[in-house]
Amino acid sequence: MRAFLVGVFLGVVLFGAAADGTAQCAMCRTALESSEEGRLMAEKFNKGILFLLGAPFGVATGIGVAMRRSRRRSRAL
Repeated sequence: MRAFLVGVFLGVVLFGAAADGTAQCAMCRTALESSEEGRLMAEKFNKGILFLLGAPFGVATGIGVAMRRSRRRSRAL
C-alpha cells in the first residue's frame, strides 16, 4: 500500500510539473509563437510531446504491474 501511495504521489508531482516540461527550445518557441498559425502549431506540438511521453510511462507501468503480480504470486506459494 505504501508503494502505491508513493507512486501516486510521484505521478501527481510529475504531471504537475508537465506544464514547464512541455515547452520546446527557446528558438523554436519564438518562431512558432510569432503568428497565429504558429501558436496553433505550438499547441499541437506541445500536445504531441506529451503524447509521445505516454509510451515510456506505459511501458514502465506495465513492467511495474508485472513485477508486482509476480511478487504477489511468489508470496502466495
